[in-house]
Amino acid sequence: MCIRDREYSLRVVRSLVEKKDALALLNKHDVDFIEYKNGRGIIGALAAIGGTLDDDFTYELLTYRMPENWGTERQVDQESIREMDNALSDCTYNNVDENGKPLITPRGPDPVLYGVRGENPKAVYDAMCMVKPLEEVERWMICRSNQGTDQHFSEPIKINELTPYNPAVVEGTVDSIPETIEGGHVFFKLKDDTGVVTCAAYEPTGSFRDIIRQLRSGDKVTTYSGVSIHEDEYTLNLEKLVINEVAPEYQLVKPKCPKCGGSTESMGRGQGLRCKKCGYRGDELIEQEVEIERTLESGIYLPDRGAHRHLTKPYERYGREKVLNLEV
Repeated sequence: MCIRDREYSLRVVRSLVEKKDALALLNKHDVDFIEYKNGRGIIGALAAIGGTLDDDFTYELLTYRMPENWGTERQVDQESIREMDNALSDCTYNNVDENGKPLITPRGPDPVLYGVRGENPKAVYDAMCMVKPLEEVERWMICRSNQGTDQHFSEPIKINELTPYNPAVVEGTVDSIPETIEGGHVFFKLKDDTGVVTCAAYEPTGSFRDIIRQLRSGDKVTTYSGVSIHEDEYTLNLEKLVINEVAPEYQLVKPKCPKCGGSTESMGRGQGLRCKKCGYRGDELIEQEVEIERTLESGIYLPDRGAHRHLTKPYERYGREKVLNLEV
């Protein structure tokens, strides 16, 4: 594959690509192909061929069901998945969620029984040897993939450069107090020097929303998200948040009475303060700004594992990134 084909593959991962673009590339290289249904599968198939994975990559082992079991409930011993995860946590990832619920079995009608992702072929093969299927496995295979690499994210862009349905990395400043709405979804405003956009952490992201709720105006963050559009307004659907700088937060505190040490209260707008105990009033009784200690720290924050997209790089993969040097 030439360098232009690799660029096509990356474009498919990071943006919307039309079927005609794939056809043009296939015709250019005189490649035979077969279309199925609407034929849009050739877009991803061609991207997979051109995806040389010469930056970061992982491996996935897939086991396949017997055809007569397709569409029925998958039968895999769940405790064996948890034991596998415990034994191979240093070289596999996203096997179970934060509560120990298995994540390696798909929920759809496809023929895959389960899939394990890891850092090398031996890791995922060892995982297969530990997982106990309760139905017959037709076959299995190991693939090198871009899963768990964040490959869909590129360099940061400005808010006025956002494109619907594309992944986006945006650096900015929190511009509102996060708001939780019915259903548990959390929203806040993000601004940069080109505009303001809404960011969303939806209910399935789990405890990630607790981090979002702690954000305050002035915090410096980098958002990693997909871009959705509703009524001509963009929303960043958060997949990762990097907190670069936590802004100080203040609250107004009423002083103690200088005569008796009692608490003070407001007498109404523009009328000052007075002591609740002795009634003392004085010009020196003024609310003071006091900095509040914030527990939120700078760092990388991700949704709960069950809400990760396939390309999302989990915590345990940071520092394990690989580079494959290929001749062009």
